[in-house]
Amino acid sequence: MRLQNAPCGHLAFDDNRRITAVNDETQRWLGFAEGELLGQNLGILLPTAVRMLFHTTVYPVLAEGKRAEEVYALLRCKSGDDLPVLLNAARHLEEGEYRTDCVFMAVKRRNLFERHLERLEAKAEAGALPRGEPGAAQPAAEAREFAERMSTLGLLLAGVMHEVRNPLAYVHGNLELLRDELSEAREPGWQPESAQECVAEAQSGVAQILELIDAVSMSSRAESVGPTSVDVARVVDRAVRLVHHRVISSAQLDVTSPPSTAQALAEEPRLAQVVMNLLINAAQALKAQTRPTPRIRVSHYVAQNNAVIEISDNGPGVPLALRERIFKPFFTTKPIGEGTGLGLAISRQIVDSFGGSLELSSPAEGGATFRILLPLAR
Repeated sequence: MRLQNAPCGHLAFDDNRRITAVNDETQRWLGFAEGELLGQNLGILLPTAVRMLFHTTVYPVLAEGKRAEEVYALLRCKSGDDLPVLLNAARHLEEGEYRTDCVFMAVKRRNLFERHLERLEAKAEAGALPRGEPGAAQPAAEAREFAERMSTLGLLLAGVMHEVRNPLAYVHGNLELLRDELSEAREPGWQPESAQECVAEAQSGVAQILELIDAVSMSSRAESVGPTSVDVARVVDRAVRLVHHRVISSAQLDVTSPPSTAQALAEEPRLAQVVMNLLINAAQALKAQTRPTPRIRVSHYVAQNNAVIEISDNGPGVPLALRERIFKPFFTTKPIGEGTGLGLAISRQIVDSFGGSLELSSPAEGGATFRILLPLAR
């Protein structure tokens, strides 16, 4: 097989989702012995949320004869850990049977390439390499920012599915009650109030799902339109909603909102990306902490003509020597697979583009506070 020794992951499966081929890199990344995956159902490599993604997005595209390209997903390792990957897939006819080939890069491998690009960009800035047309680097920076946002949303997919499942179960239960109520509608003395209550509660559940969909849509918007007046409370609320399930598995989450919200100059999807990045970072910093009780606080307020968003945690804090380095591209203290090293660099870049600033304070006794300062909309 030509891809057996390729420096990327490759696996193939038939229309019954039975794995028919894997290469050495796939087995090494996922921790399986040679031949151990052959004949297994593809589902053993897909966490529940990713299986839903494949059934609703990837498989239908392949069935239409199209390629599934640049899919951010998680693959389940033999150890039970999840490996973030960027995946392409194509389905084709081979010896009378359909087969789907998938090639993918682990996020850690993508990082190596991006580190190389970063070094080349630094040399170009220093005049050591010829530069392209003015502004040529801007589309690449925007693409990298959008890719990081999509990667974040991919990692949050399981939590989003959990948040959808709860109101869906609520709607389903109320529809069953409504069915029972309507079956008794012709009985003497039947009261419609109970049925109306079921409808109202089902509508409430649907509204929660629609709010979550709006939050995902806002965060996945690709185009940049420049800073406009945005409702800070709305952005914070939607960002918190998307990361809530992931964060509360590591820490208590407290959100404080003022009686009246501020309007700041920013872009909703990009500002939400910054808030999500900071919340996920705080949760990861608290992952192994038991005492004191891990806690993350989110607040927003107005101070000195700025709209301010604060994300604080009571974790170990950030050593003085690292407080500027953590904002550099590709610098990370996380294990491979848990981060790209781009989150804080892109977050500062985004806030700077709004005319604001992203600051860090971390006292010697521990804990960290990231503070987003944004110009108020006039």
